[in-house]
Amino acid sequence: MGTPPTPGPGWIQPVPNLLSGMRLALAGVFPFLHAAARPWTLLVGGLSDLLDGWIARRFHATSWIGGLLDAVADKAFVLSALGTRVAEGDL
Repeated sequence: MGTPPTPGPGWIQPVPNLLSGMRLALAGVFPFLHAAARPWTLLVGGLSDLLDGWIARRFHATSWIGGLLDAVADKAFVLSALGTRVAEGDL
C-alpha cells in the first residue's frame, strides 16, 4: 500500500485541467497543421496526457470535472488524429 498523495501548492491545482484543455485545443487544430508538424503534435498530446495524470495523482489535484475534461480531451484528440488520417487517405 502506497502513501497518500501529498497536497501540492495552490497554484498547481488547475494545471491538470489546463493541460487537458491544451490537448482539447490541439485536437481542434490538428487537421489544419502541416503534415511535418503532426508527429510532434501527437508527441506533445501524449506527453500532456501523461503529465496531467501524474500531477493530478501526485498532488491530489483531482476533481469530477477534471476527470471528465481529461476523458473528453483524450477522445477528441484521438478522433481528430484518426479522422485527419482517414480524410487524407493515409489510413
